[in-house]
Amino acid sequence: MKRFHKILAYCPDQSQTERVLNWCNVIAWRSEPELISLVRVQEKFLPEFPSEITEDEFLESERADLAAEADRAIPDVPKEVSILMGDPLKNLLSELSSGDYDLLVLPIGDAQSRIFAERLARKSPIGVLLIPPGVDPHFQHILMAVDFSNMSQLTLEWTQAFASLAKRDPILEALHVMHTPVESRATRAIPVESLRNTIHDTVHGNLKTFIDENATTPDAWNLIVKEHPLPGIEIVREADQLEADLIVIGAYGRNALSIALLGGAATEAIRSSDRPILVVKRKNKSLAFLRELLGLSN
Repeated sequence: MKRFHKILAYCPDQSQTERVLNWCNVIAWRSEPELISLVRVQEKFLPEFPSEITEDEFLESERADLAAEADRAIPDVPKEVSILMGDPLKNLLSELSSGDYDLLVLPIGDAQSRIFAERLARKSPIGVLLIPPGVDPHFQHILMAVDFSNMSQLTLEWTQAFASLAKRDPILEALHVMHTPVESRATRAIPVESLRNTIHDTVHGNLKTFIDENATTPDAWNLIVKEHPLPGIEIVREADQLEADLIVIGAYGRNALSIALLGGAATEAIRSSDRPILVVKRKNKSLAFLRELLGLSN
């Protein structure tokens, strides 16, 4: 079972810190991480006039406040707290390059924070947990999107790892969104509805085989096959209908060239879903790769 030994949690401001800490506490409850690193990035130092404290004193005060709040929320886990100055995206990527992290926890909310989350998820070398406001961290109902790519097995491993954090037996849904059959000269001899049913049955069989061969408890899974030209939209819609507590979806990207391909489904989920999203990525341990990312355009 996958474990999250080192977690990097971003606390952009005081209003979102409690949400981030609550989710980190749930993950720490069963995963028992070696370290949770909490980071806040101040883009500018704007003291009151006349200034009564220096920038260093301000940063230390912020660090002490965040550390005290973290100790109250997650008392039994080793923690590091950093208050940095500058660009949040570059600072977080730089922090990722300096530590062997397994998971990045990131709050989302308004449109601006979702744009930032999408940019960070594209460049992050590890999986990202995106948490919107007003959601219970004690999740039980998990929807996993399966596209049968080489990311599917890793996505399943991450889903099972998060399912193990549930206090009760989780409800597990595996969803594949197939494309709508397009009428062409090759398919005119077959009624569209018949073709659609054939594809649906084949995909459902493939999904069952995938779960049977790779899941630790295959019988615990509900299998869903839907049809839509844009899988991301259907994933978000299905999560809403099921009232899922967490969406798990795989992303592309293991080098500087392919990292920009976050994937349309993951991008759509980040932009529009009001539910927590776990974006699964293959961990890249190359520091040269991370430094290259820091030099890419935003």
